[in-house]
Amino acid sequence: MLNSTQLATVAVSHNVLPQAQLAPLSQLAPLSQLAPLYILLVDDDAYMCELLKEMLSELGIGEVYVAGSGQRGLEIFMTADPKPNLLLCDLCMPGMDGFQFLSNMAAKRYTGDVVIISSYNQQAPESGEWALANYKASSLKLAEKLARLQGLRVRATIEKPISRERLGDLISLIRHSR
Repeated sequence: MLNSTQLATVAVSHNVLPQAQLAPLSQLAPLSQLAPLYILLVDDDAYMCELLKEMLSELGIGEVYVAGSGQRGLEIFMTADPKPNLLLCDLCMPGMDGFQFLSNMAAKRYTGDVVIISSYNQQAPESGEWALANYKASSLKLAEKLARLQGLRVRATIEKPISRERLGDLISLIRHSR
């Protein structure tokens, strides 16, 4: 379990919350008293999806919807019950990429939390399939700015690979800040 200083460090380093919004750990409610998280994981990497789903299960997250594309993510979101209140979204995917998926979620007035993930933080792979391939700076920062401008509640941006510890800290921060 993290102490207050570690919690603040994690929040700042993971770009989750400003330090002023963090409560001391002693004031945080036990996980059993917190509203449950329903997660929609959108990533075209099947191995990454299975790995993240397993890690989330170990963290006590019961409902994880998995979509292998942005289009499938939209379909799952529209039919899911309960609705996801946390999106974990990759950026580089063929077809509807993460940027387009998040734009669609903003148009649907999604009010839950968003975590943007990518292994292409410095420069996207050169490919005609991804609009991101033309952007030559930090793709995570660009995605965060665009999502925030559209009214989405971006809680973090994370470069892959994601460790169990980092994911656990992030989920704990999100659950305790709701």
